[in-house]
Amino acid sequence: MKSKKTIGTRAAAVWAACLMLALTLAALSGCMSLLSGIGGGGKGNPGEQNSGNPDNIGTLAQCRIELSGVKSLALVNKADKKNYLIAYDAGGHSFDVAFIKESASGDTVVRQQDLSGRISNLRVTKAFTYLCFEHDEDDELSEDFYSNSFEHSFAMDNSTGKIYSLESVPYVRNMVENVVRSGGTWYVLSIENGALKAAPLVANSNIYVDDVDVDRFGNIFVGNSTTAEKSGNLILYKYVSGETYALGDDGYMYVIKSS
Repeated sequence: MKSKKTIGTRAAAVWAACLMLALTLAALSGCMSLLSGIGGGGKGNPGEQNSGNPDNIGTLAQCRIELSGVKSLALVNKADKKNYLIAYDAGGHSFDVAFIKESASGDTVVRQQDLSGRISNLRVTKAFTYLCFEHDEDDELSEDFYSNSFEHSFAMDNSTGKIYSLESVPYVRNMVENVVRSGGTWYVLSIENGALKAAPLVANSNIYVDDVDVDRFGNIFVGNSTTAEKSGNLILYKYVSGETYALGDDGYMYVIKSS
């Protein structure tokens, strides 16, 4: 069972894992379980078309990734010094991911080498895959997910492969499944009417969120020093001397009481 971690420790651990994904083959082979069992539907094999747009990263919010047969995703730095998103199938074979742009006139493919920037960050959870692109051609990975004139961040719904802009939460550092922190506020992400919605995790701004965990059932546990209450799948627990909440490797939340 996992020991309790602070949010800062969790972010640092996830960042280190992403860095390894991008820079070593060992990490690539180790990421096979990241998107286990997320296969989504698709519309066949669209024709390939180069973009040619000098600033086309923003158009990814109109795209999807074909996830049929995909078991994991990772980053790899290639000879052109750009980071590429690659996919693995069940047999361990890898291939470059293409972004499929849907339109009434038919689907086209936006290849990664035709994008006007590079992938600077990748985080994978069961609910969403988070991607950050930036125009700087430096091959180093970023720690945060920004949306501004230099960077574009996206969240891909792992159930459909559809990609959504994260402009509504323009600075994100911490992700716990579909819960993200922007600045000092935590938000719950959901897809409603074909759009990404970001709603505050805790309505009461007087409650400071110290820790967030999501269990295997989708229950969101929020550690704080103010109140203990439950509303739907949101469970706020108050820190009590002698009690520690910990998310186990089995996805269950445990309360550990010291004697």
